Amino acid sequence: MMMINYWHSYCLRVHNEISMIMRKLRIFLVMLVGLFVFASCQKDNPIPSPGTPSAATKTMDAMVVKPTFDWKTSVQYKLTLKSKSDNSVILVTPSGSVNQKFYLIANSPLTAVLSAPSYEKTIHLLFNKHDVEISLSGPTLSYTFNY
Repeated sequence: MMMINYWHSYCLRVHNEISMIMRKLRIFLVMLVGLFVFASCQKDNPIPSPGTPSAATKTMDAMVVKPTFDWKTSVQYKLTLKSKSDNSVILVTPSGSVNQKFYLIANSPLTAVLSAPSYEKTIHLLFNKHDVEISLSGPTLSYTFNY
């Protein structure tokens, strides 16, 4: 009889612990689901008020452009290069991209058209292991390599 009471008492304790763990697990799951529900209920795109135009309703006709704005994305330059030796010259933008390559013949001027992005203000001339930077200041550019 004593063994049955002990077994019965043990089973009741285990049952109570399991039911307490299950209650805590249910509370945790309800809180977890609530967290996901409340976190997903935020508006990503607010509704614009009727008086203000949104970016989607604006058209190109509504855009205001100053008459002095230059629409060109590149500028053409007349470039004249001369050297005392035969060698190739590489024209490189300040960002490092190659614009054009030419081969110069000694004491013979080379005239070419250089097309450069309008935002560039200088260009590098790589000639015979030398780097020369010239300013893109006017419609005609010239440089003489003395080596």
